[in-house]
Amino acid sequence: VTKPSDFEIKSLYNYFVNKNYYEAEKLSITFTKKFPNFQFGWKMLGVIHLQNGLFDKALIANIKSHELVNNDHEAAYNLGINYQNLNELDKAFKYYSLAININPNYPEAFNNLGIISINQNNFEEAFLNYKQAIKLKPNFYEAFYNLGNCLKYQNKFKEAILNYAKAIELNPYYQAAYYNWLVLIEEENLLTNSVENHKIVSNLLDIKNLIRPSFISKMVCLLVKNKIDLNYLQIQYLNNKISITELLIILSNTKLLIKFMSLGIISDIEIEKFLKFIRKEVLLRLLELNFNDEIKIFQIALANQCFINEYIYYRDSNESEKIIELTQKVQSKVKKNIKPSISEILCLLSYNSLQSISWLDISLYHKDLIEIYKRQIIEPEKENKIKKDILILNNDINDISSKVKNQYEESPYPRWINLSLPSNSKSLYGYSKEKQLNIPNENIFKIIKPNILIAGCGTGQHSIEMAKTISNCEVLAIDLSLNSLSYAKRKSQELNIKNIDYAQADILSLDKLNRNFDIIDSVGVLHHMEKPIDGLKCLIRSLNNYGLMRIGLYSEVARSNIIKTQKEIKKNSFNLTLNEMILFRESIIKSTKSYHQELLSINDFYSLSEFRDLLFNVKEHRFNLNQIKNTLDSLGLNFCGFENQLLITKFIKNSNNKNDIYDLDLWHQFEQSEKDSFIEMYVFWCQKK
Repeated sequence: VTKPSDFEIKSLYNYFVNKNYYEAEKLSITFTKKFPNFQFGWKMLGVIHLQNGLFDKALIANIKSHELVNNDHEAAYNLGINYQNLNELDKAFKYYSLAININPNYPEAFNNLGIISINQNNFEEAFLNYKQAIKLKPNFYEAFYNLGNCLKYQNKFKEAILNYAKAIELNPYYQAAYYNWLVLIEEENLLTNSVENHKIVSNLLDIKNLIRPSFISKMVCLLVKNKIDLNYLQIQYLNNKISITELLIILSNTKLLIKFMSLGIISDIEIEKFLKFIRKEVLLRLLELNFNDEIKIFQIALANQCFINEYIYYRDSNESEKIIELTQKVQSKVKKNIKPSISEILCLLSYNSLQSISWLDISLYHKDLIEIYKRQIIEPEKENKIKKDILILNNDINDISSKVKNQYEESPYPRWINLSLPSNSKSLYGYSKEKQLNIPNENIFKIIKPNILIAGCGTGQHSIEMAKTISNCEVLAIDLSLNSLSYAKRKSQELNIKNIDYAQADILSLDKLNRNFDIIDSVGVLHHMEKPIDGLKCLIRSLNNYGLMRIGLYSEVARSNIIKTQKEIKKNSFNLTLNEMILFRESIIKSTKSYHQELLSINDFYSLSEFRDLLFNVKEHRFNLNQIKNTLDSLGLNFCGFENQLLITKFIKNSNNKNDIYDLDLWHQFEQSEKDSFIEMYVFWCQKK
C-alpha cells in the first residue's frame, strides 16, 4: 500500500495529540484522497470527526478504516463509539465485542460494553464488564466512575460512593465523579465526618473552576459543624475558659471553613450567627488579641466572607459606635504616617469595603492584604474601564425594565470567584444526552458551530459556563445592567474565554438585532418583566428552526413562604434602603413564624443582592406547571426536560416509565407532594417545533 511519508504521518499524529483538530482534519482528508487504501488516514479522520461530534461523517471514515484492516481492534472500537453516539446500541455492542475478540485485553472496550448494558438495564452484565475493565487497568478511573453509576442504579448507594471516591482518588480533576458523589450523598443523606469526605470537599475548593462553591456550601457547613461544636466553643469563651485569641486559633485551624469563607457564601444560619458573634468580639476586644499568623488567616477569611456576602451581617448600635471609633483611630494613624496594625485594618474590613474607606490604601501597608486589595479595588477599577467599551444595543426600555435595570446596577449579583467549567467541551448531542433531554427534532445536532444567546447573563456565570461547555459555539450575552456585564466581561477575560460578546440590551428589543440563534438561555429573567409572555415571544422569534431554549421561571407552589413575606413587606414599606433590608432580614432570623424560618434554608438568603432579589424585586411573576405546559403548546414549543439532575433522580424513583420525566402533568402531581422541589426555579429545556 502506498502511503504518506513518515514525516507526514508524524505531523498528523502531533496535530491530533496537541488538539489541533483543524489541521489534523485537513491532513487526514489529504491522506484519504491521495492514499485511499492507507488505513491510518481514514482511522484518524474518523476519530477527529467523532471528537467534533460529526457522527455521520465519522461513520463513513470508520467503516472504511475497518474494511481496510478488519483485524484492527482500535478500528472496531471506533465503530462501536460511532454507533453508540448515533444511538444504534446493537451495532455498538457488536463492534465492541469484535474489538475484544481481536484483543481480549482491551479495558476501554469492556468499559463501553458496560455503558451499553446500563442503557439496556442489564446491570449484572454491566457490573461484570466494569470489573473486567478495572482488572485489566487498575487505574482506570472512568471504569470506577461507571461502576459507581451501575451500583447507584441498583440502590447500592454506599458502594457507589466508594467507587466515585476511588475515581476521584485516581483523578483529582474528575468533575463528573465529584458531581455524582455530591448528588448521591445529598440525595441519600449519607454525609459522614470522615477524613475521606473532608479531603474530597477540600479538593473541590482547591481546584479552581471545578464546581460552583454555592453547590457545596451546605455540605461544607455540615462538615464544619460536625468537626467543631460552635455552641460549645461559644460557651467556653463566654465562661472565660478560652480567650479570644485561642478561639480564633481553633477557627483558623478548621481548614475547610477558612478555605470556603474566601470562595463562597456561607449559607447556614448557625455558622452565620457564630461569625457575627466572633466579628463583634474581635471588634470589642481588639486590644486583647494576641495577634499571630493563625489569627491573621481567620481575619482575612472573615473580611473576604463579608465582602462576598456584601456585608449582610447585622451590626448593633454598640458595634456601629466601636467601628466609628476604630475608623477614627486608624485614620489618625494614617495622617501621622503611623502604620496601622494588620489586625485593625482587617477588623475594619469585616464591616466595610475598601471602597467605602478610600483613604486607606492597604497595598502600601501590608503585603498579606494584596489579595483583598485586588478584589475590592483593582477588579472594580477594571470593570469601570470595561464598562465604557460594552456595546449598548438600545436604551429604549419600559418603566418596569428601567426599575429592574436600576436594581441590578445597584446590586449586581452574585460576586462569584469560581465556576463549574468542564475540562472538555461537548457536542450538542453529547450535551443533550448528559442532561437526559428528549429532543424531538434531531436536526439541531447537525449544527457544527452553534450560535447561542444568553438573555439576561447577570455577572456571567451562565454565559461563561455555556461558552466552555458547547463545542465550537459563539455566544452573545445580554443584560440590562452595565455593572453586571462589566463583571461578567472581566471574569471572561481572566479565564481567557474569547467566544463571548457582551452587550447591554432588553429582551423586548431583540428584533432590532436582526439575528437568530440556535440556543437561547434565559434563566431567572422573564418573570421580572412586565409581560413575561411578550418576552418569551421575542425569544422565540430570535430562535432558529429546531432551536433549543433553556428557560427559568419562578414556581407559585415552591415560593409560598416567600410570597407571604413579600406581602408582609408590601403592607409595611415597599421601598426599603439596603440597611433597612438588613434590619428586616435580622427580624426574620429572630422570628418564630414558620414561613420566616423556612427562608433560612434558601441560599439566596445569605448575600445582600440575592436577598434583595429574593424578597424585594420590583417585579415578580410566578407560574405553575399547568400554565407552563399550556404556554409551550400555544407557542409551538416542545418540552424537552428539566435541568436539575438531582430532582430528576428523585422523580424517577416514583415513576414507572423512563419517559415520565418528559410529562409535565406527572411533574405537576409530583410538585403537589414535594412542594419545595422547585424552590430555586423551574429550569427546563424546550425546542421549537
